[in-house]
Amino acid sequence: MKINLALIILLQLLISSCKNENQFNRSYDESLDEFLEVSGQSFENNAMLSEFNSNKFFFSFYNQENKARYDSLYHSLEATMRPIYKKHYSQEELEELIRFFKSPIGKTYVEKNNKIAIEGIKISTEKSMELMKGILKKNDLIDPISEEKK
Repeated sequence: MKINLALIILLQLLISSCKNENQFNRSYDESLDEFLEVSGQSFENNAMLSEFNSNKFFFSFYNQENKARYDSLYHSLEATMRPIYKKHYSQEELEELIRFFKSPIGKTYVEKNNKIAIEGIKISTEKSMELMKGILKKNDLIDPISEEKK
């Protein structure tokens, strides 16, 4: 009787561990891809990158010649970030976040968060330019009146 009970418990443990390993019908990378997509962080649908492309200052650098370089850099960064996501998010957490970002409030969050980030980038760019002008003026590298390089 004790042996049968021990076998049943062992069998239940084995079945539950198999369920945990196979509870998702896809790989971690597939879950991460969808998470990046629905959270607005994927390369293909990155709202901030689209904003950079429309920014006159950035656009002067982002031309067809440099497009391959930027794309390569971004994909390299994305590949570098994958282990960091894996370090901090389990697949179960990614799946729950995917469900959130697919919900109406999650979609609203992504839309508004992208707008906030874009506005923040514009403001920080303006502030950075003011700071750089001040540094250049202080170091006598540009004429303070005409703001042209000396």
